[in-house]
Amino acid sequence: MWVSVMSYLMPPSELVLSGDVFPKTMDSTRPAIIIANHQVDADFWYCWEVARAHQLQGQLKIILKAELSQVPVVGWGMRQFEFCFLRRNWDQDRRGLTRLLCSFMEDGLNCALLLFPEGTTINTESLAKSHRFAQQQSRPHLKHLLLPRSTGFAACLETMCQSSTAPPPLIYDLTVAYGGYSGEVPSWAMGYGRDRDVGVPSVAEMVQGLIQPRVFVHVKTYQADHRLREDPQKWLDARWGEKDVRLGEFIKHQAFTTTEATEILRPTGSRLTLVFLLFLPLIITCLLPALILLTLVVWPLVLTAGTVHFLALLSRSALKAAVRSGGKTTQGPGFGLGFPPPAAASPQQPFQGGRIFGDGEGGQGARGKRVGVHESREPASRDAPRAKAQSERPPPPAAAAVPSPSPALTAPPRRSPRRLPERSRDY
Repeated sequence: MWVSVMSYLMPPSELVLSGDVFPKTMDSTRPAIIIANHQVDADFWYCWEVARAHQLQGQLKIILKAELSQVPVVGWGMRQFEFCFLRRNWDQDRRGLTRLLCSFMEDGLNCALLLFPEGTTINTESLAKSHRFAQQQSRPHLKHLLLPRSTGFAACLETMCQSSTAPPPLIYDLTVAYGGYSGEVPSWAMGYGRDRDVGVPSVAEMVQGLIQPRVFVHVKTYQADHRLREDPQKWLDARWGEKDVRLGEFIKHQAFTTTEATEILRPTGSRLTLVFLLFLPLIITCLLPALILLTLVVWPLVLTAGTVHFLALLSRSALKAAVRSGGKTTQGPGFGLGFPPPAAASPQQPFQGGRIFGDGEGGQGARGKRVGVHESREPASRDAPRAKAQSERPPPPAAAAVPSPSPALTAPPRRSPRRLPERSRDY
């Protein structure tokens, strides 16, 4: 959405593609690494437009220097796009880059990684430094480009080739040139400006609508074969040597080739998306009171329901803990909660102090114990005469002892009916 809106706001431009443009310039079903020369800060935008024309805008991830992440609004947006920012300290950058690429592969994203191996835009100071380094290392001497750096490219290639679920990435080599380019190399003090090549755009000039460039992009596609993976630096040096020759031809003819087929793209943005983004603040303003009211009504209900559920869960957990600590007891509601269980009565001796009878078959003893717990809270004075009579009864003689019957056949002692007070009789 952001790219579509920016394409609508940017001045219209024309992209002339040459090279491997048929049957399809880029394949969106495979992971890819896009490399390009770096003349000016607007290079990334036109590489992005080429990727968007081939449905790669959602998969494109750009490797940039860390300073750009601190730019207000733009840097924050780049972070949301999951761009990779390098601090030019490879010990730290390698871990971050590998972690980011592994996360893309784990998510099944066929990312298209855009990087500029030169590392910075060309200027007279960096070009002189590149020539000295090439002479020391016996590497190619380039007139219009800086020597490529292979460390980051090799790390990206190695990580993406280790995936067990995705095929090896395709390598798209883009050579970017702008209409009117004559090979001028600006000084560091000039920044992105030019004295002769005024058609080379910068992002600031594009935002102001001062330049409507015609951009030429030559595309070459390569497979990540074993020769490339064995010596990435040698492979990059060969590709940059070809680029330097190609840019020399462009300076003469203002076109890369005249024999190969070309494809012309005119990127356009979405007016509907722009209208939606313009009216989005108004929509939010209209819906905000309703959202606030809904929040004030629903949030207390959700909070109350959550609190009740939490308290119920807490009390249930406390009850289970108390039962475990009180012992294995299931008789009565008070057992296991600090109340001692009643003393067990003898099979032939009734409970002294409550209506509890001897154990019998069919759960008689358990029922008697439960009744005794509740009755034990009543005054024991009403059973005092019966207890006294039983204690004064003389024991039977030993010779006449009769075997006691089975507990199952022994009927519980009958209790005399309770005598009502005298006033109840009058009533």
